[in-house]
Amino acid sequence: NATFLKLDAPGEQIARSMTGAALERGVDLIITGTRKLSGLSKVLLGSVSSEIIKLSQIPVLVVPP
Repeated sequence: NATFLKLDAPGEQIARSMTGAALERGVDLIITGTRKLSGLSKVLLGSVSSEIIKLSQIPVLVVPP
């Protein structure tokens, strides 16, 4: 079974919401995608996927663009 979440919040809040919801629902794997950010943009803006990886106690699969 798959659970889909659509969240609209700043990056860190989305990451916290996703990892929290995954724990509550007993999810086995979080799958997330990335955008094509380059160099300075990536450093300054960070990445929701990176935050999810940092916060998650559940395995995370990141799918590139």
